[in-house]
Amino acid sequence: MTDHGILFATTSPDKFLLAKAEMSGTQFTLTRSPLPIPEIQSVDPLHVAVYKAKQAHASLGRPVIVVDSGLDVPALMGFPGALLKPLLERAGACSLVRMANGSEDRSCALVDCLVYVTGRQKVRAFVSRTEGRICRMVPVDMARGPSSDIRTIFIPDGYDQTISNLPPSDYSRFIKSWTEASAYRKFADWVRRFPGVVRSDIRRSSKNRPFDAPPGFDGAWKWPSG
Repeated sequence: MTDHGILFATTSPDKFLLAKAEMSGTQFTLTRSPLPIPEIQSVDPLHVAVYKAKQAHASLGRPVIVVDSGLDVPALMGFPGALLKPLLERAGACSLVRMANGSEDRSCALVDCLVYVTGRQKVRAFVSRTEGRICRMVPVDMARGPSSDIRTIFIPDGYDQTISNLPPSDYSRFIKSWTEASAYRKFADWVRRFPGVVRSDIRRSSKNRPFDAPPGFDGAWKWPSG
């Protein structure tokens, strides 16, 4: 059987390598399609991921996955959520420390949403949460300028230091537990359980569109209804 696999619509090489490593134990290949997709402005990373995945599928015409992430801070009513990246780029991670200082509840969760879309815009979502808290003090090196690395202020549950300050043994243990519970692993496990479903998705898409046809994109994205 000719298996053209699944596309991962992402401009991030790091995200692609994470997903590809998990998919290496399945029957299917994963190919990166660096398709730029406009993002809707929403705090909910799942809402954003579903929208982006549907748009990518409409353009590429194949089974496709999209990943979106965010930081859920209950004391800030879920903010910044999926707006984490622009917040970090503009104000730095230290801004989150200062915002969290206004509440005794410093709990938060890193949220990863992987969305798989196939024919007729059928959606399957895989979500993982890494619980933790925001540190109380802005690291000295961050006080000199903005930092876009959330690992410098995020303390995972079960640890007493931020991810960036964990000693090598604790860091390895954290990465292992994160990987085992990640949205990437959940998707790969589902693919292993239901290879026939994925194979059927690929076959149906191959009948509807030649795989050597270039992906189309006319720039006319539609705002999701509802």
